[in-house]
Amino acid sequence: MVRIFYRHEMAAETRSSSPSAGKPTSVVASWLSKFPRLEVVEPDPVTMEQLCLAHDRKFVEGILSVN
Repeated sequence: MVRIFYRHEMAAETRSSSPSAGKPTSVVASWLSKFPRLEVVEPDPVTMEQLCLAHDRKFVEGILSVN
């Protein structure tokens, strides 16, 4: 069994020309139909403090503020 960590909230709106951009739900459904040993697991959202354990706080703040 292979786990895929995914929540609908993880996908952002995009203007990409990629055929899978903007439709992650259908992409995940496609994967599940092709690879039945996949398991979709919804992770809990992380806090700012948890993100800062792995990344510099200024970097995290810049990403979250879209700067």
